[in-house]
Amino acid sequence: MIGSSERRQLFRELEKEGLAPELFKRVHAPIGLDIGAVTPEEIAVSITAELIARRRNVERDLPHMSWFHRDGKGRNH
Repeated sequence: MIGSSERRQLFRELEKEGLAPELFKRVHAPIGLDIGAVTPEEIAVSITAELIARRRNVERDLPHMSWFHRDGKGRNH
């Protein structure tokens, strides 16, 4: 599931319908691996790569999309 605000709203609705909040811990929201993706197609590839890594149980830290973590000066936090 992609999109944090939509995810929170969906979780609230599902809780209202009686689902246990513990179930939501299993949901993974990929943002993509940092492969320098810019276009929608490239971002789709980076998200797919993250999903493959998770399915294959990669145990090391993965470089996630750096543009989500920039401080406006091109530096990562």
